[in-house]
Amino acid sequence: MINLKIGLTKEVYSSMICSYVKQGKLTEAESTFSSMKESSCFPDALTYTAMIKAYNDGGSWRRAWDLFKEMEGNGIQPDAIVCSSLMEALNKGSKPEKGPSVDGIHERETNSIEPAGLF
Repeated sequence: MINLKIGLTKEVYSSMICSYVKQGKLTEAESTFSSMKESSCFPDALTYTAMIKAYNDGGSWRRAWDLFKEMEGNGIQPDAIVCSSLMEALNKGSKPEKGPSVDGIHERETNSIEPAGLF
């Protein structure tokens, strides 16, 4: 991308991450996500949704949970897709006790959020 002199915007990073996630390339998605943050190009809901889904698909409930908390800490509102992916990851990881806090967020925000429409 840099060799082509294409600007690495939030949208470009997010597209790359989504593509890696769809291909099951978690390492590449993580690397791109890290590069995105290091370049002061801050992730948005779409980017966080893709990464949480990737961690869910990979069975990494702890990483999904940590990223969810980071997302909240950055003031980004989770949507229904994020909550669903996270709850699935927690159930796979035998951590259903964390689920009610996610479900509570989803219930409180259901009327004011729109799914990112990623997948």
